[in-house]
Amino acid sequence: MSQSIRIAVLINSLGGGGAERVASLLAPELARRQQPKGWLVSFVTLDSCEECYRLPDGFEVVRLKADGSYWDSLRRLRSHLRTGRYDAVLSFLPRANCLNVLLKGMSGHAAVISERGDPNRLLGSGVGGWMKRLLVRLLYPRADSVVVVAQALGRRLQSEYGVPVERLSTIYNPVYTEQRSVPAAGTARPDLRGRPFVVAVGRLVPEKGFDLLIEAFSRSRYGGSLVILGEGPERAALEAMAARFDIAERVRLPGFVADPAVYLEQADAFVLSSRAEGFPNALVEAMSVGCPVLAANCEFGPAEILQGVERLELSGLYEASGGLLVPPEDVDQLAAGIDAVTRSERREFWSERARRRAAGFTLAAAAAQYAEVLEKSIAEGLAQPGGRCA
Repeated sequence: MSQSIRIAVLINSLGGGGAERVASLLAPELARRQQPKGWLVSFVTLDSCEECYRLPDGFEVVRLKADGSYWDSLRRLRSHLRTGRYDAVLSFLPRANCLNVLLKGMSGHAAVISERGDPNRLLGSGVGGWMKRLLVRLLYPRADSVVVVAQALGRRLQSEYGVPVERLSTIYNPVYTEQRSVPAAGTARPDLRGRPFVVAVGRLVPEKGFDLLIEAFSRSRYGGSLVILGEGPERAALEAMAARFDIAERVRLPGFVADPAVYLEQADAFVLSSRAEGFPNALVEAMSVGCPVLAANCEFGPAEILQGVERLELSGLYEASGGLLVPPEDVDQLAAGIDAVTRSERREFWSERARRRAAGFTLAAAAAQYAEVLEKSIAEGLAQPGGRCA
């Protein structure tokens, strides 16, 4: 192995999402922590789009400008890997993951992939979704290491997609503790106006269940506003829904916010209404600033984060570290949960427990775990007959 180890962090883009946020934090932290060992870390994006996160000044960012095309992504990434001579490529999200594994034999790098959510839901339906899931089933088992953000997700990849258990590692996402994300120019700024509110965070897509949240909010007795931070294709439908329930004046959609802590620190509660999750970053971010949380107990993520779950006398609600859990896709229980979490005398108790639980999800811990997986994958690849090209 050369004295300097070259690592590429590969992702579709730096658009506003949880995987993008984690990758933008992790790449410079890996470079900083591993500097005595001579690690050279580059950041590679497949697409050119509006960048909601940016890397520190001077950090190498390669933009391949494939614009969503699998074929252009393959062609441009193959060309870049031939010249980059990386020891390992750490990728995020299915398209980048599949290309990482597909091209590892050509370039000789160790392919470490990070899966953030359930492919059964994330990759869509119809023929296109079936083909994408087939690619995952064919390629993920060939990765040198597969990082998942929840143990339950690892079990899904093992049982349904054939990923060997010995190649799986669970690494929880970091939150804003040692370092905050750097927002790109032009991102939305807070407009709190001193009014009470509950907050939700995520892309405006069906998986996040914001339609359920707006309906539940309309049924609740809470007198403040609902603030949903994020952008996406469901904006118009959500705005129309708020108008239909006659709460348009109380539902605010400020758009994408790179650092939601400015809202979370002042909110009465954080609400996670998702139909499905991998690792809900915003949930841990809310807990880290002591914001009481209400979360739908959807598959993967919430129950694993919110340990110590106990059934309450109030039907359907469960007390957890920092707040409450409710059944997924249950509008009535979500409405009851909003009332309970905003009116309970246990708010200070939940706030303190939330901070303690979130303290374990640090950037330093995540970077150390990723570095260990990368080093192990590189070493095992070199030990194989013919090196990593085998």
